[in-house]
Amino acid sequence: MCMRLFRSDIYGFWEREVRNWKLGKRKGSFAARFFGIDDRPSKVVGAGGRGAVCDPKRVRVCRAFCCNFEKFGFAPLNPFDVILLSRRMGLAPVEFLDENGVSYCLSSGECSVSEVFKLAKQANGYCMFNVGNPTYTCDIYKYRPLECKNYPYSINIAYLNSLLMVKTCPGFERGRRISLEEAKELNERTRFSTAMISLSFNVDKAVLRRCLSAKRFGEVHRNFLDRLGVPYAGPVSTIDIEEVVDRIYDTAGIREALAEVELPQDKNYVVEKVKRLYPSLQTDDN
Repeated sequence: MCMRLFRSDIYGFWEREVRNWKLGKRKGSFAARFFGIDDRPSKVVGAGGRGAVCDPKRVRVCRAFCCNFEKFGFAPLNPFDVILLSRRMGLAPVEFLDENGVSYCLSSGECSVSEVFKLAKQANGYCMFNVGNPTYTCDIYKYRPLECKNYPYSINIAYLNSLLMVKTCPGFERGRRISLEEAKELNERTRFSTAMISLSFNVDKAVLRRCLSAKRFGEVHRNFLDRLGVPYAGPVSTIDIEEVVDRIYDTAGIREALAEVELPQDKNYVVEKVKRLYPSLQTDDN
């Protein structure tokens, strides 16, 4: 009973903290200001620092807080996340993409849209692939999106693309110390993910007007995937990474996105990076 109450209290703390940070109300507690404690939502992490760890025991305590889109946010996908999920799970993108909205319409004049894809959620607010109580495990863990793999790490673009770790994750600083090689790999992988989910492309004004009117963005998803040669209403059967990368360079602002996170902008870099991060994308084995 005591442990149940303790877990509930921990969960309530995380929920309140994340809600306050999202609303911009988090200004630091009196104790933190008085004693000079850093209680910001994220911490810069590098070689020698302790990493995060996620295991079933901790997930039961936090109830997969990062998978609760009602309270935590959402799970953005890049085009290769969409392709991998569709190919390996045998699902059409329309079956797992959230049609309720894209993140940003960057310019109403040019109809430039960014952060196009998000995972759909269940009625309870959790990701559609989270099994819920009591284990809160992920049905697609092996093929989960790159942003889910990176969490709780992110990038601070405004501060030299430094690597951050979210403090609200229960696995915060519970792992072993990060080596220099691991820190470099984490930093580059997180920067690459940031660039790929931030891709922007121009949508036909009539298409965007219809989507905004209906508050359903499936047509935007179809529009973008059609340009990449990826089916929207059916599962992906085969894929040519080089061809998809070529189409992304012709369709989306990938050079600008890569430049913002200080990564090479040539196609060969992107192709090799995708092949390394998505080794099961082209193979026939699961």
